[in-house]
Amino acid sequence: MYRRDYTPRRWVAGSSTAGLAGMVSGLLGVGGGFIKVPTMYAVMGVPLGIATATSNFMVGITAAASVFVYIGRGDVRPFIAVPTATGVFLGAVLGSLVQSRIKVGALRWALIVLLLGIGVQMLLRGLQGGA
Repeated sequence: MYRRDYTPRRWVAGSSTAGLAGMVSGLLGVGGGFIKVPTMYAVMGVPLGIATATSNFMVGITAAASVFVYIGRGDVRPFIAVPTATGVFLGAVLGSLVQSRIKVGALRWALIVLLLGIGVQMLLRGLQGGA
């Protein structure tokens, strides 16, 4: 899962898709990881664990860059942000402990099911005209 003997390939396709992920993120208000991770894994040949870790790193950079804007506008509500951040942190720690015990195939199928679920949910919301 975290092997180091790989060489990323198809950089142009990966960079183009990352740009698309950024546009989708901005338009829909969702993270772009559901686009970037499969692209890094399936198109660029990056191991799945490294692709997810890279996506998380990019989310952190993006969040760090924009946090002051959101705080300045009063969009950050501490009573929501603190428990959410605590849950995310604990989930990340638990995930990093469990990941060494999970087979890559099982993780791949879980990711496929998750992405399909997100896709169906977005499609249904779009057809209903809701946000």
